[in-house]
Amino acid sequence: MKRKPRCSRDWSSIFLVDRLSASKPTCGIQLRCNLLRTRVRSVRHGHGGQTILCRGNCGQPESLVHILQSCWITHDARCARHNRVARELAKRLRRLGYTVFEELRAPTSTSFIKPDLIAVRERRATVIDVSIVSDGRGVTVWNEKKQKYGADEFSLAIISALRAIGCDVDFLVQQPMIISYRGICFPQSAKAVIGLGLSKVTVSDLCLLAIVGSLRTYDTFMRGTWR
Repeated sequence: MKRKPRCSRDWSSIFLVDRLSASKPTCGIQLRCNLLRTRVRSVRHGHGGQTILCRGNCGQPESLVHILQSCWITHDARCARHNRVARELAKRLRRLGYTVFEELRAPTSTSFIKPDLIAVRERRATVIDVSIVSDGRGVTVWNEKKQKYGADEFSLAIISALRAIGCDVDFLVQQPMIISYRGICFPQSAKAVIGLGLSKVTVSDLCLLAIVGSLRTYDTFMRGTWR
């Protein structure tokens, strides 16, 4: 049997028809395969000799990763994409009996830290920071998050902040939730949240939210720069 292209296999594994409008499946496949229209892609395929620079006047090449990860026009849409994933993850953890704190401020010696989620059950706290990243950034961001929240000062700050609101914990771990803007979950993150009791279906749902968020971000860019 002929194998499907990787992008097709990945998409079918997380595609939920009732969560997308009729036009979105095609756009989702285009996103997964990096086929959405941008100036960089148009010039690369010989569609005229126009500039490749971003229509948002960023001075950067208008690639898909630029639109979905760094352009100033899409800042609010990117934040909304991140927040939808974080809120859904918090909701699923609460269903499993976790007490979940969202953006709890933990004072440090110089400022404060505010992880996206802290899930507590049986005196064990799990710090979960959500990141929607570019392809190839998973390992780097995973290590950065683990190092940041695993530092003694920050771990103690989080434990102190929890105890200050009457939540005693004996143990604290860091489990970053990292998904690419194309909806591919970093393997260590998938393993970590499944270890918390969540299902593979939940991981797929979170990936789908990232895809939908990226498509909305792309639409925001196209509406904001149309002329």
